[in-house]
Amino acid sequence: MHAITRTLRHRLFSTQRMALAVRHQSTYKQPATGVNPAYDEALEVIRAYSEQKAHEATLAHTELQKAQDAGADSSTLRALKKAWFDLRVESRINDGEVLWNARNGRFDLTEPVYEHLKQNEWQGRPLEILMQRLLQMFVLPDMLDPRFVGTPESQLNLQLARGVVEPGSVVDPSSAKERPGIELMTFHDEPRLHTIVMVDLDEPCEAEQTFREQFHWIVSNVSASKMQNTADLDKGTELLAYVPPHPAHGTPMHRYVVAVLEQPEDGQQR
Repeated sequence: MHAITRTLRHRLFSTQRMALAVRHQSTYKQPATGVNPAYDEALEVIRAYSEQKAHEATLAHTELQKAQDAGADSSTLRALKKAWFDLRVESRINDGEVLWNARNGRFDLTEPVYEHLKQNEWQGRPLEILMQRLLQMFVLPDMLDPRFVGTPESQLNLQLARGVVEPGSVVDPSSAKERPGIELMTFHDEPRLHTIVMVDLDEPCEAEQTFREQFHWIVSNVSASKMQNTADLDKGTELLAYVPPHPAHGTPMHRYVVAVLEQPEDGQQR
């Protein structure tokens, strides 16, 4: 019995030390080579593939520059840029360090591969939860007609005094007394202008014995890009000053919606 206990304790302590080591690891460490021939061969295959795609990306970038110099139309430039972008992603998508960084939330968005991985991360569980809540709570169609609204293209994080708000969560009005902070990941290289609106979908209307929409906040000309995702609200044009949520006593739970809309002409029109 004592031998078994000592063995279990040893394993437990070993596991704890290993977990501690993993938790404290702050930089990527490539597994040792020369141990497993199959692993070494796989690394060589990945290296050759990455070099080939990097070479193709260089050629694609040269073609893009030539088209820009020749004054090619915007659709041609978009297609050439996408071809270059995709090749840059392919050249590094199998890099162990890149994947380790992404798993640990380290995204260098100047690199196409990290932008690609960040966008994939957003289009996974976070977007799934957002769309689920929009439908469950009837934001679609009560506020926006789903026939004319596509899938959200940007990741919006709303920061209140208590922290980041998950879509559909219950918020005490006391934690929303101050204007919220806005983080918007747009995945665009160039800055684009946006309009932020906050709406109460459940404002009681005694005259009609129903509910109506009530705007609580409107700010236009808020700039954001993939490298500038914390919105500087003071540089926007505040059309309606922030009015904190104040649901009337005895009314059912209110749905407050914060939406960010890209302005016309690809976000360039003020």
